[in-house]
Amino acid sequence: TEADLISLIPGDIRDVEASINLGEGQVFTPTDIEQALIRLSVRMDKGAAYLDAVERQHSKAREVYDSACAKAMHRIVGEYEEQNRRPPAEDIRKARVHIATSTEREQLRRLDVLLSQTKRRIHHLSRQGEVARSLGASVRASMSAQPGWTP
Repeated sequence: TEADLISLIPGDIRDVEASINLGEGQVFTPTDIEQALIRLSVRMDKGAAYLDAVERQHSKAREVYDSACAKAMHRIVGEYEEQNRRPPAEDIRKARVHIATSTEREQLRRLDVLLSQTKRRIHHLSRQGEVARSLGASVRASMSAQPGWTP
């Protein structure tokens, strides 16, 4: 299931509910924002490394699937030629290839979903970074308005 695939994504990347860990309803300091950005940066680095690994797996699975399709088509056509029979119509050959490569196709489909989910979660982490930077700018502006504050 999709939930099983999502569970393969490492927790610190998968956990989209994890905020930038600043808490709610509290006053933030520039240090709070800085620490949250550092934590987020680490999560994004891990996410990028994981995405690279998934993309490599996906590429290999695509090669395996394409090769399995070609071999199945060659085998199907060859079986007919050995019997001096005309190969079946293209649609029938495609259907037989589809059946013969079901395992490879399923692996590729699973990696398609995993790749998509991983990209979505990394995008979410990136958006959290934008929010944290905005919060940081707001905190700095607020603090700079305080008498005697120096950065």
